[in-house]
Amino acid sequence: MLTFKPMTIDMEHPLKSLEDTINKMDPDNKDRKKRQSEALQHYADGSVCLLNLVNDNDIVGTNYKLLFSQFKVYVLPVKTTEQLFPILREDDIQFVLDLPGLIMLFEFFAEV
Repeated sequence: MLTFKPMTIDMEHPLKSLEDTINKMDPDNKDRKKRQSEALQHYADGSVCLLNLVNDNDIVGTNYKLLFSQFKVYVLPVKTTEQLFPILREDDIQFVLDLPGLIMLFEFFAEV
């Protein structure tokens, strides 16, 4: 059986009121918030990377939000990286540009 429930949207804060309404209907809301806080803690501990926090439905938007907000982006120092990964021959190294790096380069270039 499908049930429709009326909802009220606050026109001053439409997204917030819509999110609140959806959260009230979601029985797993507490579990979702708990999983999100655990993921943030794992990120702060260094056991997962920034990519694990990105929303699959809004990859570019989530990256922008994480990179250009008050969110702390953790970066390993070069010495730590060298200790974690073995020294590779120059022929074995492949340079890649990940999406956060590409976004940062685009924004820095746009500012210049």
